[in-house]
Amino acid sequence: MYAITICFGHGAVWALMFKDGQRAIEAFDRYKITSDNIRAIGTHNDDLFEAADDFGQTIRISCRAVTGMMLEDMEHSKLAYIERGLHQARTQTKANEIANNDPVLREARRQQQSPILQPGMFPGPNGRFS
Repeated sequence: MYAITICFGHGAVWALMFKDGQRAIEAFDRYKITSDNIRAIGTHNDDLFEAADDFGQTIRISCRAVTGMMLEDMEHSKLAYIERGLHQARTQTKANEIANNDPVLREARRQQQSPILQPGMFPGPNGRFS
């Protein structure tokens, strides 16, 4: 599985998904050729990049609007996502360990765990809780 992520405008992102790597590379290269031709010729005509993915999405966008593109081989990047998740889990575990040994945080946690007397905790004169 391959993905082309297209960034444009102010934080807008689109993603095209491809089952076949060759089709993804062709779409990615087609944008580069279109974009390079626009810069070389300096024309404002025909600056549209068009592509269709394998999951029913078709885009048509001005090359000038695109601020960045990424081609991703998702089978290879899967391991990177797993490693990031494991790193986050190890970081969280280490943070918890440090927090458990911090006297200020330990005291704050202890105070949060102690019961607080509130109205209605004890039965009233008629034996019922309010």
